[in-house]
Amino acid sequence: MLARAEELAHQVLRRDTHLTHQPGESRKLSVLAAGSTHFEALWTRDACWGCLGLLASGRDSGTVRDTLQAILNRQRPSGEMPRRQGNHKNTTAMIGDFLHLPLQNMKELDQVEFRNERDAFQYDGNALPLIAAAEYATRTGDVAFLEENYLELTRGADWLQRQDEQFLKKPERRLDLIDQDPSSDWKDVVGREGVVAYTNAVTYQAHVSMATIDRLLGHPETAEKREAFAAALKEDFNQRLWDEKSGCYRDSEADARFSPDGNILAVVYGLAEGPRADRVLESLDRVADSGPLPFQAAAENYPKSYVPLWLRAAGLRHYHDAFVWPWQGAAFAVAAARQGRTDMAREALEKVAAAADRDGTFFEIYTPGDEPRPVRTWAYESERDFLWGAGTYLWALQELREAEGAQAPPR
Repeated sequence: MLARAEELAHQVLRRDTHLTHQPGESRKLSVLAAGSTHFEALWTRDACWGCLGLLASGRDSGTVRDTLQAILNRQRPSGEMPRRQGNHKNTTAMIGDFLHLPLQNMKELDQVEFRNERDAFQYDGNALPLIAAAEYATRTGDVAFLEENYLELTRGADWLQRQDEQFLKKPERRLDLIDQDPSSDWKDVVGREGVVAYTNAVTYQAHVSMATIDRLLGHPETAEKREAFAAALKEDFNQRLWDEKSGCYRDSEADARFSPDGNILAVVYGLAEGPRADRVLESLDRVADSGPLPFQAAAENYPKSYVPLWLRAAGLRHYHDAFVWPWQGAAFAVAAARQGRTDMAREALEKVAAAADRDGTFFEIYTPGDEPRPVRTWAYESERDFLWGAGTYLWALQELREAEGAQAPPR
């Protein structure tokens, strides 16, 4: 079943790969779209997770290079990365999909968006390209790509660091962690705000990745400074977000609810270590074992006030809490595999694989409960060929294979 889902994931990535033109580029670029219907556009967040999947599986590094180049090409001088690129704005694409209009959205990347419909910037959209670029160069040896884009990569990292430090002049705020406005991360349709674990986990890894880039390019002193800043982030992350009683990280500093995203990535990126990492994994495993498909976006529903009226009217009140996102199950498998818990990783990945095998592709979101199915409301259908889900599955499968290979007794 794992192998069948692997082939399905590769099929998804092939369908989501488009040869497209970007204004200013002399050649067409092979770039990743987030899905095959309403998400058929270059979404920075989803594309970077897809890149990690391609790199882990050892396939199509050229598409990874082109996808990252297309993102970096549209960076603002301030360092902000684009959120989304396509032929049409996201609102137009969503309306077109609802009305079943045949809108082409990957022919030319001429519509660029930096903020979402709630006018919020996406911090992980600045962090993930740095993570993917470092992984790309490490796996392929293509240091020339880093040299050609070093200015953009540096500006992206420096922009993130300025967001970490922007509250220094306010005595009630402390150094280091990003304090975000509502809807400023992947849960962009709910009002999650403040010092959010997910946002700060990917930001931490972005600074670690930028240090890797600096070392690959022969800038050890700059790398040391970035590593020192990342170490300060790590310390602050553990001081402000760890909940000793529950044995996991809070969703945010102001919200003690359990959210898998930040906890999973805290283990994946090494923010949680030793006994603390073990406790987080156990907390995650208990939730993963509670249903046939891990995980719901949050263990408890967010307050109704967090959710905009239009989303509730579309039947998507629980888009970012009660609905199940398989990418989190795959990322959990990565966390477990990196801690040597291959049994835990395999069980989670088999659940993700079973859903993909049954449905013939990787869907975006599922209903909760004992019989999860792709979400379908009067106004919205779960995105099929979901890049983020397929990409994290391939990443997790490779991590599991490497971990099980390391545990195998010598012949």
